[in-house]
Amino acid sequence: MTRFHRLALAIALVTTVPAAQAVDFEWGDVQGSLTGSLGVGGIWTTEQASPDLIFRGNALAAGRDGQGYNPFGGRNIDDGRLNYQDAGLASAPIFGLARLDLKQGNFDLRIGIRAWSDQYQKNHRVPFGNLGNGYAGNQPLDDDQFDRQARFDGIALTEAYIHGRFNPGGHALDLTLGNQLLPWGESKFFVNGINTINAYLLQAQRTPGDTLRLPSQMLSASLQLTEKTRLGAFYQYRWDPIVLDGCGTAFSTYDYVAGDCNGALPRGSDDRLAYQQDLLVERAPDVEPRDSGQMGLTLSHEFGTTTVSGYALNLHSNRPYVGIIADRYQGLDDNGLDSGWRPPTDSSHDSDSNVRYVLEYPEDIQLYGISFNAKPGKGLQLFGEYSLRHDQPIQLATADLIYGFAADPAFLGQRIGEPLTLADARASTAPGDVFHGYDRYDVSQFSVGAIQPIPDVMGAKALVLMAELGAKYVHAMAPLSERRYAKVDAYGSDLAAGNSTGCAIGTPAPEFRDRGCSSDGYATPFAWGYRLRAQLTYADVAPGLSLTPYLMFGQDVNGYSYDVNFVEGRLLGTAGIKLDYRQRYFAELYWSGSGNTPYGDVDRDYLSASMGVRF
Repeated sequence: MTRFHRLALAIALVTTVPAAQAVDFEWGDVQGSLTGSLGVGGIWTTEQASPDLIFRGNALAAGRDGQGYNPFGGRNIDDGRLNYQDAGLASAPIFGLARLDLKQGNFDLRIGIRAWSDQYQKNHRVPFGNLGNGYAGNQPLDDDQFDRQARFDGIALTEAYIHGRFNPGGHALDLTLGNQLLPWGESKFFVNGINTINAYLLQAQRTPGDTLRLPSQMLSASLQLTEKTRLGAFYQYRWDPIVLDGCGTAFSTYDYVAGDCNGALPRGSDDRLAYQQDLLVERAPDVEPRDSGQMGLTLSHEFGTTTVSGYALNLHSNRPYVGIIADRYQGLDDNGLDSGWRPPTDSSHDSDSNVRYVLEYPEDIQLYGISFNAKPGKGLQLFGEYSLRHDQPIQLATADLIYGFAADPAFLGQRIGEPLTLADARASTAPGDVFHGYDRYDVSQFSVGAIQPIPDVMGAKALVLMAELGAKYVHAMAPLSERRYAKVDAYGSDLAAGNSTGCAIGTPAPEFRDRGCSSDGYATPFAWGYRLRAQLTYADVAPGLSLTPYLMFGQDVNGYSYDVNFVEGRLLGTAGIKLDYRQRYFAELYWSGSGNTPYGDVDRDYLSASMGVRF
């Protein structure tokens, strides 16, 4: 049975249930309920992809005229931008969700599935291609190398667990075993705080019918110690990685990271020709963490209308970090250089000796945190959290990795009059050994916010206002003269902080030197920003019909965080409306975008529309 036929069967099973209401049933002393939804959606990009982030040679290969494109940089982040450069339809998914709940005595069983199909993406001919289809132009993308949940159609379990209620010594105890979501912490807008137990499904930020977090396989417990005190714990027995957008799709970022999109392209007139000529920095097998060792505790106490919680966790990273496997060459190349990567045309070329890159998922990140949630009255809700991550990995700038390991850093250091940023790292890494592309730091993150409903505003039942301020601080971060982190390598590099000769070499295009050679864009020790949201609720606009328009605005005020929580100067916005009819039919239309900085993915504004039916 093909993947498409399995999907059709799953959606057919979903739609055989009457859509008016949930199906409740009894089987002896077992009570059951079947619920779900079926919907269709569309996502349109609403602006052209930035030509500054597209390599000119690739633009020419994709049939563009080449004017205004980046003449040297951008080639490893531009596949999706070229395939979906113009504003227009990017995705058209059909999605189905179904959930079965069974209850017998003190035990519950929940099994959920989601099924999806995006035949538009599956059959849409794109002008440039990706690594997966060998950069075949005017052909559909091949999603076989994508993460399973990032493919154009599929079926996946969501929550799938058994839950039991016990009462040892008169204390209520809940135990849950299986695929589950465990949302600890209080932050509403800022990621990488306390709520990091479950990995992200990134495309769910835009795709109708998807949940942003992926359920994880774990055993969790919650014990009521006193009337006001509760102890929680979990042990995760399987590690799961983040699911990235497939390479070459409209919202993909680095072309060589997602799924099995293997190979970075350092040279060649364009990626298609470079692929054919084997001009690839090959990707070594990913270094994944062990399944064991992920666990956490939380203790909560109610002080009147305020709940305060403390947390202690040990986790493995579910986000990949780009590292380097050093070359094995013993002599110089045909140009008399000790380069770490050599093309097939070089007489000393040996693919087994060439430098390679590797994706690593570092283990054992400790997190300690505290949060509060207060309800002082009149509907006001205050919330906040502080977390300290011990041994948090921070990605080194990829441009420094490239020049430090693929080129000849000693030769370049002589030319610019000082060592390259990672010259010592190359010299101290033995041939064939792994150089970890990250350093570990202690990192603090703080956020505080409020939610306030205001009744009877503008004819609405309520206006709900939400605001949250967040900040991030990296303790004892190395200065830029020693280590540089996180900056996108699209514009070039100055090879060493503030070196004008290095700027001319590493950023050959003068029009990009103000960005490629600037200290802006590298991760800073401190960064902060805020998010605002307003929502109106109109109930019974017509019998059974409710409308919920909403707006969101955000500003990253100062600093660049290593996890792009904050990108200095970035403005973010969302405007949309939700419709619900008799709690059965639903629809949503919204626009989301960002801008005002060259150091983020701010050229992918989009419009999303969806509609469906619940049962």
